[in-house]
Amino acid sequence: MAFNLAKSVCLPKDMEHHNKQLNTELKAIRSSTKSMILAIQKNNIAHKKVLELRKTTRQAMADAEAKIAELEQAKKQIAELQSENGRLTGLVSSVEAEKQKIAATVKDKYLRELAKLEGKKKAEIAELEKKLEAAES
Repeated sequence: MAFNLAKSVCLPKDMEHHNKQLNTELKAIRSSTKSMILAIQKNNIAHKKVLELRKTTRQAMADAEAKIAELEQAKKQIAELQSENGRLTGLVSSVEAEKQKIAATVKDKYLRELAKLEGKKKAEIAELEKKLEAAES
């Protein structure tokens, strides 16, 4: 019985030591569990931010592609307008040349008519002078 008594006296101290060991292990497990939960939460927050950034990036890419398409369309329109402008400039130049040619022709015709009229007037004046001389003589 003395052995049993000693056994019963020794066991609780061993048990206390064992309980302390379990408590420290449980505390370590709780601490690591809390750390893991915090890490998972941080990871989840980071993942949500990454998803948001992807969404924002996709939207920005879509906007950029739309702007690029719009820019290409504007460049095509500018090229068309420049070719149209060149064509119209050529037409204006040819019309201007035609106008100058017609103006020169009209001027030439006018000067010839003027010369004819001048010649007729000179002839009339000469005839009137002859008549005047004939009347005076």
